[in-house]
Amino acid sequence: NEPTGSHSASSSSFMTPDATNSQFLHEYSLVVFGGFTVGKHLNDVYLFNFAIRTWTELSPLSNNDDDAVPKPRTAAASVYYPTEDLLIIHGGIGANKQVFGDVWAFSISLRKWSNWSIIFAEKNLHQLKTYLWT
Repeated sequence: NEPTGSHSASSSSFMTPDATNSQFLHEYSLVVFGGFTVGKHLNDVYLFNFAIRTWTELSPLSNNDDDAVPKPRTAAASVYYPTEDLLIIHGGIGANKQVFGDVWAFSISLRKWSNWSIIFAEKNLHQLKTYLWT
């Protein structure tokens, strides 16, 4: 299954401009989650491939249950866990200034969200860090 929504980086319609999204480097790409644009919170995931200068929307493959994806949000903390190929997000701000404390993981290779059913204090504009021991 190929990701949907590939667009040339020169196209202004590759993705909606947004603010306070979460981002990290994945191999030779930049991955962007969520954010806020013109009155709307986002929960989409995009990948920018530096080599071919193309954006791809990484739509979840099974998206028929609203509980299977995180609610749209801005200012969430994120971290990439490379050994499991996971984007992990925590917190953020949603519609009506709702502050989240939930934790979600997105498998980039499987394109599937998992709710980790862990609730921490509601946070926004914070950071997550990964440490790898070898």
